[in-house]
Amino acid sequence: TAADVLLWRNKKISSSVLAVATAAWVFFEWLDYHFLTIVSFVLVLGMVVQFGWSSFAGMLNGSPSNVPRLELPEELFANIGVAVGAQVNKFLGSLQDVSCGRDLKQFLMVVAGFIVTAFIGSWFSLITVIYIGFVCAHTLPVFYERYHDQVDEVLYNMLGLIGSQYQKLDKGVLSKMPKGNLKFRKSQ
Repeated sequence: TAADVLLWRNKKISSSVLAVATAAWVFFEWLDYHFLTIVSFVLVLGMVVQFGWSSFAGMLNGSPSNVPRLELPEELFANIGVAVGAQVNKFLGSLQDVSCGRDLKQFLMVVAGFIVTAFIGSWFSLITVIYIGFVCAHTLPVFYERYHDQVDEVLYNMLGLIGSQYQKLDKGVLSKMPKGNLKFRKSQ
């Protein structure tokens, strides 16, 4: 299962997944390959292998070889589309709930998260951000499983520090902001 891969229960599979992700990142970032270039090269290689197979098999056997067809089921693409659409709609719905809700703290945290994401995104390319997330998803669960006591202590200290800073912000700035619904008057 995915949890077994992320928690390194089977070290061969987990290391293989991480190695493939690293190889893909190296191709895209360090070697400056583009996705379309790699797909084109893989398709050319596949066509050359099939051409060679069918040509040489026909020469050796005297009859043309029957190369097996590669077909992906249509349900696969329909299921992927439905799953992606459901996740995007869920994400957009949660964003709308936060923006239309009355919880200023949650709203500000989400806005700050997007600003931090945009700031970090200006440092790295999208593929690097995805790779960093992938590596974190494959290393942090194992790290936490082994050192959860120490990690919890550090996180509680950080949350306490953030909480005290928020209290100062709330006391100095947020508490002075007007509360309640803002109603606009109709101009006459």
